[in-house]
Amino acid sequence: MHEKMIENYLMTAVSFLLFLLAFISTGLFIYHFARMINEVKPNKHTFANFVPWFAPFLGGLFTYKGNEHRIKSFKYFLMMALSLLIFIIIPNGNKIF
Repeated sequence: MHEKMIENYLMTAVSFLLFLLAFISTGLFIYHFARMINEVKPNKHTFANFVPWFAPFLGGLFTYKGNEHRIKSFKYFLMMALSLLIFIIIPNGNKIF
């Protein structure tokens, strides 16, 4: 019984840490996406107004540092997706809150 209780506490702690990692990764993904939108090249303003959702995929087309933001956004998106997937797979993952 004591071992089961320790296991439950450990699973809850791991689930909470994964949830926190996913939350932070989501914030960083949104930050880099917004930076790509805000740092549009002067001659691309009209084009960027019509297709802002392409910014994560075509970063170099919109901004000078677009590829850097695109790579970081992709890394944070992967971290978010993997941590949420593991969070869902862990049995106690959805019993935290």
